[in-house]
Amino acid sequence: MSDKGKPVAKSKASGSPSAQAKPETVRMRVFVDAIDEGVARLLLGTRAFEVPAALLAPGTREGNWIELAVTIVPPPPDDTEARRARAIEGDPGGDIKL
Repeated sequence: MSDKGKPVAKSKASGSPSAQAKPETVRMRVFVDAIDEGVARLLLGTRAFEVPAALLAPGTREGNWIELAVTIVPPPPDDTEARRARAIEGDPGGDIKL
C-alpha cells in the first residue's frame, strides 16, 4: 500500500497471450477503528467502512492494523437448485411459529 492509504496491486496477470491470466490480487493495510455487535469499522486512509467482524482474523482487536487481500475468482458451480432443495428438505411449510 502506498503511504497515502491507497491499495497497491502485488501480483500481475501473465503477459503471455497463450497462458491463462492469473488473477490480480490487491492488498491494503487498514486500521481497525471499532468492533461492536459483530460489526467492524475499518479505516482506509481517511475513509471508514464497515464489514462483518466474522471476516476478520481470530484475535483481531480495536487498534490493530490488518492487511486485506482481494482477488477476483471464478464463480462457484451453479448448484443453486440442489442447495434450495436441501434448504427446504423437511420443511412442512405453513407459517413460522415464534
